[in-house]
Amino acid sequence: MICIVERNLFIVDYKWKEKKAYFRSVDILPSQQTEYERIREQTSDKKRERMMWGKPIPVDAFKLKLKVAKMGTVDLELIQPVEGESIWMEHLKNHGEGINHLGFFVDDIEESEADMEKKGCTILYRTRFQKGGGAAYFDTGEIGGVLFEFIEWPPE
Repeated sequence: MICIVERNLFIVDYKWKEKKAYFRSVDILPSQQTEYERIREQTSDKKRERMMWGKPIPVDAFKLKLKVAKMGTVDLELIQPVEGESIWMEHLKNHGEGINHLGFFVDDIEESEADMEKKGCTILYRTRFQKGGGAAYFDTGEIGGVLFEFIEWPPE
């Protein structure tokens, strides 16, 4: 998965014509709900654990708008930070719109976190879903220079 942070996903802004034309030209204009969005909706409950920058945060600490489109076998995730401090809002403030992270689906989030920490990567954000699984964002720093997200979906 490739994630791009945007200022306005669903509001017509001065760049909308260019954005729409670009997405249509590569056949990835988000339109239908994907399996990924359906599962994300199911995991968006109020009883999950969240940590950001090493500290627990309330579930309502920030708000995002999110859209996912398929680009062949790759998911393109578009995120608009709406309010509150978050890794996505920080990216928008410091770097503007653009690629925020690369996401990978894993079988065991706990094992994947431990492995990345052993490699010297810092966990920026983590969440655990009430029904199992979770996600974690890693700053690869000087090792890779890009954020990674690992996601383990809850069992069905």
